[in-house]
Amino acid sequence: ALSLSGWWSFCSMASRPPQSALFLERDPRHARRLSTGCARIDACLGGGFDAHGLTEIAGAAGTGKTQLVLQCMLQAQLPPAV
Repeated sequence: ALSLSGWWSFCSMASRPPQSALFLERDPRHARRLSTGCARIDACLGGGFDAHGLTEIAGAAGTGKTQLVLQCMLQAQLPPAV
């Protein structure tokens, strides 16, 4: 059975106008960036990697591509900064 508070919550959600995927993508409240753990790299990337995107990392051998990816994997496991 749905409680009165649950019903009120459902009604308030149903009264909101529908939002397009494009609107949600551009809404900064839905944007999430994955920090690299390095402030300078994050600044170059506009706050880190886009968590909803795909990023290709390319470069010559020995330039730190693997280290960057390993650091990002570690950052992904940490709780979001408050």
